[in-house]
Amino acid sequence: MKLNKKTATFALTVVMAIGSANLSAFASDSEINTENEIVAEVESYADEYDEDLSENIGGAADPSTDILYDLIYFNEETQMITGYYNDGSRRLDIVIPSEINGIPVLGIADGAFLDWWGLKSVVIEEGVETIGKEAFKYCELMELISIPSTVTEIGYKAFYGDGALARVYFAEDSKLEKIDEYVFAYCNIGTFVVPASVNTIRSEERRVGKECRSRWS
Repeated sequence: MKLNKKTATFALTVVMAIGSANLSAFASDSEINTENEIVAEVESYADEYDEDLSENIGGAADPSTDILYDLIYFNEETQMITGYYNDGSRRLDIVIPSEINGIPVLGIADGAFLDWWGLKSVVIEEGVETIGKEAFKYCELMELISIPSTVTEIGYKAFYGDGALARVYFAEDSKLEKIDEYVFAYCNIGTFVVPASVNTIRSEERRVGKECRSRWS
């Protein structure tokens, strides 16, 4: 079949119009897809950021219930120090306060500062009563710990593997009663004085410290 010039022109116009409409629709879909991709990328990045943030929280801290005080997490219900926020700093000197927001700090929870490489020294204020098991385990740069008179118990492996720990200070009027197993194992302490108030110490040489030696005051 032959098309006359007029018919051919009309047919071409229709095809171009349809083609133009399809291209517009395609361009519109393409823009929407691009926007979706960008949103998806932003959401993905946000998820990754949240994951990275959670990796900086040590110990058993739960940011949804515990409050952050000077890189230390505190649970107001249990009145325990639960963990820490690792901001990347090294050789930090920190203080465990006797109270936070007017609430007394009763103790340091199990594993609260586990594996915190940033620590250099820790001073615990009067009023804190317990140091939980593995509380400072593998804090390999920590050199000094000062323990107040109010602490009555130091838990299992509390300072285990703290290779730089060379100085342990107990308050003169210490009420410490119990030092559990492997508390100072693999530390760098030569000799330290065990308070006279201690009535339980787990296998003084073999378990308290592989290379640590202790003596009674």
